[in-house]
Parts: sequence; C-alpha cells; structure tokens
Amino acid sequence: MLRKVTIFVVLYTLLMVALIVSIVAIIESNKTFSKTSNSAAVITGLVIAMLVPPAIFIYWIFRTPAWEATVRESGKTASALVKRSVTLPIHIGNSRYQQVVLEVRPAGEPAFEAEIEKPKSQVGFAQEGQLVEVKYDPTNKRRVVLLGN
Repeated sequence: MLRKVTIFVVLYTLLMVALIVSIVAIIESNKTFSKTSNSAAVITGLVIAMLVPPAIFIYWIFRTPAWEATVRESGKTASALVKRSVTLPIHIGNSRYQQVVLEVRPAGEPAFEAEIEKPKSQVGFAQEGQLVEVKYDPTNKRRVVLLGN
C-alpha cells in the first residue's frame, strides 16, 4: 500500500511539474494567450490532467485484484498464525489500512510468511497470536486471502 502511495505521489508531482513548464512555455510563446480562444482549451486540458490521475489512483487502490477471486475459489486452504497486525498510517476516505503478517502453515508443506494490506474493515478481525483460516495460491505464495471475519 505504501509503495502504491509513493508511486502515485512521485508520478503526480512529475506530471504537475510538466504541466507547469508547458503552461509557462505556451504563455511565453504567445503573449496574447489570455485573449485567444485557446485559453479555454488549455484550461480544460489542465483540469482534466489534474483530475484524471487521482481518479485512476483511487480505482487502483480500491479495486480487488483479479487473482483474489481465483484464490478464494480454487486456492488451497491452510491455517495461519497472525504474527503481526498493525494499523498503517494511511487513510483513504474513511478507510484505515491494516497490515497483517501471517505464517501460513499448509498441511504437509513447509510454513511460509505472507503479508496482506487491506482496509481495516476487511482484516481488522485478525489479532496477533490468533490462528486464522486462509486460502493461498500454491504457485505464488505471496497471494494469500484471509477467510471469514
């Protein structure tokens, strides 16, 4: 989650710098800029360029990955020990995010560690030291889904 926020902030900052540089260049090349009909088009483009990235970011954050439905449906079931459950310093809307670190213990296989970052409303029931049921993708053990709450 923190990685997604960092990527967004860096890319959005670069976009805003590029927009400012472009606007300054347009104004410098056309001193009558404010008197032309092009100003409305430039302002409209600017507003779109400023609003579209946050909309895409919000979609990116709140969408459920396609793999999650597949794992819920056909993943292997296992028990897992909650090693750590920490509320992250990230708020998006009214959602606080929780990081849950699990020691997944599949039957007949070695245990492995997995990390989940989801809204607290989806994983907040998982408390440190608690055994929970999960499903995981045996081909990609980073893909783990908590079951129930």
